[in-house]
Amino acid sequence: MKFRDDDLRKADADFNRAKRGVLQEAEQAGWWGWDSPGEIKTSDLERRLLKNARKRDWVDVGNLAMMLWYRQKKRREA
Repeated sequence: MKFRDDDLRKADADFNRAKRGVLQEAEQAGWWGWDSPGEIKTSDLERRLLKNARKRDWVDVGNLAMMLWYRQKKRREA
């Protein structure tokens, strides 16, 4: 992806790198079920997102937003 603004490109790359790092750590620690409402309720992901927003943990907010977006996308495609 190309951005005209170098700062935007760097911010996007840095943020995605940070998100991937947190996701890899969580996966290695055994956190799973994010894509299965039977394992983790959507409302639980939403609560976690809001809790992390209050803590200003923007990387976790980004990851949780991605998980919720993906669930919504899968429902629409079904």
